[in-house]
Amino acid sequence: MVTSPPSAVPIPRATYVLLLLDADNGRPIQGRTKLEKLTFLVQKKLVEELKIGVAQDSYHFRPFHFGAFTEEVFDDLSALRTLGLVEFSGDEASMQIFRVTPQGQAAVRRLISDGRVSTYLVEEIKKIKSAYGRMNLDDLVARVYREYPEFTEKSQIRSRYF
Repeated sequence: MVTSPPSAVPIPRATYVLLLLDADNGRPIQGRTKLEKLTFLVQKKLVEELKIGVAQDSYHFRPFHFGAFTEEVFDDLSALRTLGLVEFSGDEASMQIFRVTPQGQAAVRRLISDGRVSTYLVEEIKKIKSAYGRMNLDDLVARVYREYPEFTEKSQIRSRYF
């Protein structure tokens, strides 16, 4: 059975980070850049293109040293950590590990059961995390650069990919 997208009900943008970390059986995400790129893809492909679960206040990505970037992802991640919904460890940006906690998993289940987040949105985020999250960082960055070249204009590593 194919499910169609539900009508767009605004949700807090931090919910996307929580859903992303919960997706793919809670598989952790390694590295700040990977987390940033995956969140960027969720926003571009789901929020902006498909208009599913439109955020109350979307992320404001801009071209930066390594492509699309916003500090807002890490602000929201810190808030989710304070609430006990996610955890991260490691000091070096490329080695940090981000994961959903059991409390975060329970929160996601409540969001779904209360109808605040559609199973369609959850499945689409899972597809993004499964497809892109398993790529090595270089392949992921190359893919994002090819799909969204307008975010590479200030990149310090652009010449590697074009």
